[in-house]
Amino acid sequence: MKKSVIIISVIIGILALGLGIYFAWQKSRQQTIPAVSTPFINEGGIQASAPAVGATNKLVVVSKNAAIDYWVMNATSTAATSTNLIFYITANGNIFKINGNEEEIISDLQIGALREIKASNDGKMVLIKSGSGDNLRFDLFDSSRNVWLKPILEIASADLSPDGKQVVYLTSNGQKNAALMTQEINAPKKKPSKILSINQIDFDLKWLELNKILLISKSSIDYNSEIWQVDVKTKILSRLMSANGLMVNWAKLGETAVRFFSSGRDYTLDFIDNKGNIRGVFQFKTLPNKCFIASPAQIYCAIPRDQDVFSRLIFPDDYLKRAVYFQDSVYLIDFAQNQFYPLFDADEPIIDAANLSVFNGQLLFINRYDNKLYSLEVK
Repeated sequence: MKKSVIIISVIIGILALGLGIYFAWQKSRQQTIPAVSTPFINEGGIQASAPAVGATNKLVVVSKNAAIDYWVMNATSTAATSTNLIFYITANGNIFKINGNEEEIISDLQIGALREIKASNDGKMVLIKSGSGDNLRFDLFDSSRNVWLKPILEIASADLSPDGKQVVYLTSNGQKNAALMTQEINAPKKKPSKILSINQIDFDLKWLELNKILLISKSSIDYNSEIWQVDVKTKILSRLMSANGLMVNWAKLGETAVRFFSSGRDYTLDFIDNKGNIRGVFQFKTLPNKCFIASPAQIYCAIPRDQDVFSRLIFPDDYLKRAVYFQDSVYLIDFAQNQFYPLFDADEPIIDAANLSVFNGQLLFINRYDNKLYSLEVK
């Protein structure tokens, strides 16, 4: 009798130890990957399910050099002989073209203090911002012809029209009575058109749709950031949305967006339409520029494995100051199939993906650890 009691006690002890190890492993796993069980709640309140974590698609380094940013020129933008091209620009202003496995420098114009680029939807025209403070410079580069156009000076901010035929900009002649202007790129001698006057110039610009231009204030958790919309035809200015720490990444055609904002240290990531209406709320945290809207039903997102970082640090401020780097996994959120697919969940290489886009069955992004351009197979 005593012997059987001892045996049963030993078995119970082993089972308890095993269960303890299992639940400890589960807890550690939850601390290092996003909550994939409920990544998204759509308009009907349906929670997306998640397949097994661990799938790893083919990941390769595309660029030989560190890049400030990149863009893709679509097949519809030029003749067939110049299609399927990827371009990237380095910190000193050199522009490289990637065609398949071949890479070549197409411009070595030295640009100091390069800050950002904005490409038209077809990738043909690129606006390159450089300088600092009151000495900003905006250059135009025609990717289809590999030529630089006349720079746009004495302006505070600018963007390209979706078709790449016009540029919108805010004049910087003093802090008051600034003007929102448009200029046809291929008719530089034609007089610019004035849309309206505004009282401040501290806005970034986003030409979202043909008749809608956005004025975007800087993002910080410490104050209320705003996005205003301007109707190009009626010239009416109205506030689209506002929130602390507001950051928005729009779909290519401007119909939807991924939005991030804060309420104190409580952060929200959601999916909105072009009027700011909520279409769904994500159950994980990441930054909008770490997502790409491929279609109304599919979004790719690079998601920090350590979700607790959002309770320890201040966002988006620490991210924008490069005070934090993530270790990301990459997922496809498919609303039509109600699924959450892992595409990359390996430990090596470590990636902190930003500026995502999809091109020829590849998810392109800049890895913030080495600033090189990477591609992940998503076919």
